[in-house]
Amino acid sequence: MPAVANGAVVINSEDGHTYAYHANGTAPWVNNFCAGFGIESSAAISGNGLAIVGTICGVVAYNLNTGALVWSYSTDYVQFSPMIGPDGTVYYPTDRLAQSPTENSLLTAISGR
Repeated sequence: MPAVANGAVVINSEDGHTYAYHANGTAPWVNNFCAGFGIESSAAISGNGLAIVGTICGVVAYNLNTGALVWSYSTDYVQFSPMIGPDGTVYYPTDRLAQSPTENSLLTAISGR
């Protein structure tokens, strides 16, 4: 599923790339943090203009406007979409079989991001 915010559409792809298309006509950006592996989850868009993406190599944050890598967090395979709490904390599901993000024991917070 695409993520839409701030005049941009962010799409993760099975080809391992994250694509952004901007409604204002600027050229889209493409990024590939984890070469050779598809991305099965949707991006989350933060209030401060980051596209947060879960990959097989971990969780990454791209600048929504430029596509520049802002930070990365190495962890096991992140199959489901990351989430952003009301205070800006990024959470990701820690269990490949997790079907519901409502069980706190299945979420891991990335602090200091």
